[in-house]
Amino acid sequence: MMPSLARMTRNVELLLTPELVLDILRSYTLYSTLAVGDLTRTIKVIPRYQQVEAVEAIVGRALDPKRKKGLLHHHQGSGKTLLMAFAAGKLRRQLDAPTVVIVLDRLELNEQVAREFSTAGVAQVTLADSERQLQKYLKQISAAS
Repeated sequence: MMPSLARMTRNVELLLTPELVLDILRSYTLYSTLAVGDLTRTIKVIPRYQQVEAVEAIVGRALDPKRKKGLLHHHQGSGKTLLMAFAAGKLRRQLDAPTVVIVLDRLELNEQVAREFSTAGVAQVTLADSERQLQKYLKQISAAS
């Protein structure tokens, strides 16, 4: 389905404000390392506009003092893994040592997310292979803070 000219124009108007361009450079730019045969390539990854909107909604909710905890966000289509990386990075920059928990519904996504986060330089990623292990990690984090 081809987007309408009006929709594309609106996206460009929203995306190309000086404030947002600077925020994308500061908060949303990731560098991913890809192995292609014997070569390793580093590529710059920037978000699509709907990813920026989703991250801003996540961060806005996390910063809302009326909401103590809990956040659910689901984004249809490709780019969910990078959306999570963008959101985790921005939350880590704006909050004091937040715990970001990403729950996935398929085991193969664990590997994909861990690989994407690792190659994009998202630090301190811990994978839980079971509910029990997740509870253990969360108790350790809670005791440390």
